[in-house]
Amino acid sequence: MTQAQFLSDVVKWLVNITFWTSLAFPVVTRPFWPWTRSQWGRNIVALELAIAFTLIGSIMNIDLGWRRYPLVFAWITTVSLACVPVIVIWRAVMIWRTQRDGALHDRRLPEAGLAVTWTLDETSLLTLVSSVALIGALAGLVLGCAWGCLVARPRPARWPRFSRRRSRRGVWS
Repeated sequence: MTQAQFLSDVVKWLVNITFWTSLAFPVVTRPFWPWTRSQWGRNIVALELAIAFTLIGSIMNIDLGWRRYPLVFAWITTVSLACVPVIVIWRAVMIWRTQRDGALHDRRLPEAGLAVTWTLDETSLLTLVSSVALIGALAGLVLGCAWGCLVARPRPARWPRFSRRRSRRGVWS
């Protein structure tokens, strides 16, 4: 097995795992987490569904072997891919508002001798997880670009040489 075949197999597995976990996440977590009641929950589920629907064309190609699929699936993929940065911006605004409101409400006066304490509540945990995920995604992007640009350079192709002689029918071969 060559490295290209190995990477192809890994990508197929990762696309399948990402698609099915992103699609199953809202259904599986709904019984014990009422994600519809908070803006954070709706944001997390919206991003998961956007990721799942972005991969629907790849799933149809990998699992079903469809090289050409109906145009409606191309539209679903395109719209959901466009929704990903919108949802991420929505999450950034939510983080900014949470941090702003927390800074206004949690300030302690140094004169009063009250120490500033930090507790790990739901908002702080989601902010921490989002930050780690964003840093991980950026690191993956940088490493992927570095791998693609520095290590995995395509080798120049050897062009086939064609003879320029006339065939029996009078056309050049």
